[in-house]
Amino acid sequence: MRSKKKLIAAASSVCFAAMMSLTAYASGDVAGAVTSTWNTARLQIVSVVNNVVFPCLDV
Repeated sequence: MRSKKKLIAAASSVCFAAMMSLTAYASGDVAGAVTSTWNTARLQIVSVVNNVVFPCLDV
């Protein structure tokens, strides 16, 4: 029973280490992706604020 717990602990440690190391090997332009997403969403945010938030504040 004790060896089974050790095996589970070792497997858990290996899986946890693998999950944490995936982000270290990520490649790409993160700043560019954030900028692109913001530029795409900006018009939608402005539309929601103008059509929902400001009319609610006027009431």
